[in-house]
Amino acid sequence: MPGGTRAFTVARWIALIWVLTWFPLYTWFWGWKNMMHLCDVSVVIACLGLWFRQSLLVSSQALLAPLVGVVWSLDVLWRIVTGHHLIGGTEYMWDTHYALWLRLLSCFHIGLPVALLWALQILGYDRRALPLQTVITGAVLIFSRFLSPELNMNFVFQDPLLHRGWGPAPEHLTIILAGCVAVFFWPTHLMLLRAFPSAPSRHKESVQTGKKGMATDSVRDEEEHEAMLQTALREARVGLAEGGIPIGAALFTREGKLLGKGHNRRVQQGDPSAHGETDAFRRAGRQRTYRDKIMVTTLAPCWYCSGLIRQFGIGTVVVGESVNFQGAIDWLRENGIEVIDLHSGECIDLLAKYVKEHPEVWKEDIGEE
Repeated sequence: MPGGTRAFTVARWIALIWVLTWFPLYTWFWGWKNMMHLCDVSVVIACLGLWFRQSLLVSSQALLAPLVGVVWSLDVLWRIVTGHHLIGGTEYMWDTHYALWLRLLSCFHIGLPVALLWALQILGYDRRALPLQTVITGAVLIFSRFLSPELNMNFVFQDPLLHRGWGPAPEHLTIILAGCVAVFFWPTHLMLLRAFPSAPSRHKESVQTGKKGMATDSVRDEEEHEAMLQTALREARVGLAEGGIPIGAALFTREGKLLGKGHNRRVQQGDPSAHGETDAFRRAGRQRTYRDKIMVTTLAPCWYCSGLIRQFGIGTVVVGESVNFQGAIDWLRENGIEVIDLHSGECIDLLAKYVKEHPEVWKEDIGEE
């Protein structure tokens, strides 16, 4: 298994095992009310995001966890060095009424930010994270208000600086939420936009079941992908007319601008590396980043072309079909790349006819004896 896939797969399992272990232990020893801390809610959402490879969930928690982790770590370190707390909030780490192993579980404040930032390199940062995290925080603040004022959970009764309430509940909660957005979320949002590639801007989420991808999408996105596929299909027909294998591909920007198109030229040029995707990639020329690019191909990419896609971090792959050949689309998905299978009848029939008429050439193309 390639290193990138193995690393992300391991991270997903660590996230799942962690949340299934940490959540019940924390709830049992600290009480369910403690789980309403925003940082604890963040752990659950972040782990779900990692497990399901959801950039939006991971991105939303990246707005909170890194800064909270820095503050938490600084306070713990200051206490170790000076014997006093710099900010406060980590006093429980020295409460010997609780077992040391239980207190050390809070070290997720160090590990979680690292995991989230690493995941963003693969999944990309989703700009919708800011409104989502604002909504999540607002909901948690409202729920926290129903808890005891003595807990002051998430500062819903008294602010953390002046230790006072700001009028009736709606006004106070609005001020606290606005403070979270202004101090934490918005500045972090701007930094993450600059530091990480953009996640695919989509309404579509492909779910792999067996050999076929099941997907839902907006009509507009589907129409855009179908239009892009027509470019690749035309290339496939050009290749067929030249006496080659009918597989075409094209590279687009997220906005739909065509950068390069090509088709399989193995037979025509006697070049075993001249696949449709590589041909389109070469003709697109140099690009500063590929995370926001879309590779469209009439057939699911083979391992060779999938390696190219992964190497350069192409964010989205639209395939016309994966019936004649499934290629490495599972591996691409496991590696955080969005794969959209359009199940095009035109693509299926075009290649199926060629494979039936030229089985030896086809076996050579996919590396079968």
